[in-house]
Amino acid sequence: MVDQYLPGACNIGPAEIARRRRAGHVGLILTVVLAAVLLALDAAPAWRLTLALPAALAAAGYLQAWLRFCANFGFRGVYNFDALGREERVAELRLETVYPVEREAEVVRALRAAHPYEEPAFDLYALVDPSA
Repeated sequence: MVDQYLPGACNIGPAEIARRRRAGHVGLILTVVLAAVLLALDAAPAWRLTLALPAALAAAGYLQAWLRFCANFGFRGVYNFDALGREERVAELRLETVYPVEREAEVVRALRAAHPYEEPAFDLYALVDPSA
């Protein structure tokens, strides 16, 4: 099991994984109970669509536990390998530079090679002299 932060791959530890697994169990139980109630009441097919909500909760919980990755944490740039509720912020780096246009491909290759994520985010802007 991974017990350290891996950018883009793992951002929750054992306690958070257990929490996600419990959420999956709760969602699964709610789905089964709701399905039984809807079938017992012979509910209209439109009402059966409500099964999607607890089923989505179950799927999200189980997937996050299995992947050891919380999408919400990823969006917020935090991770937790400690006690529940104790989040740490991921160190971020902002880089601004000016380079000759003929070296753009080389600069992009270097950015991709040095970045810890599978797909780094970067923007390139051409500086144009309006008087030229």
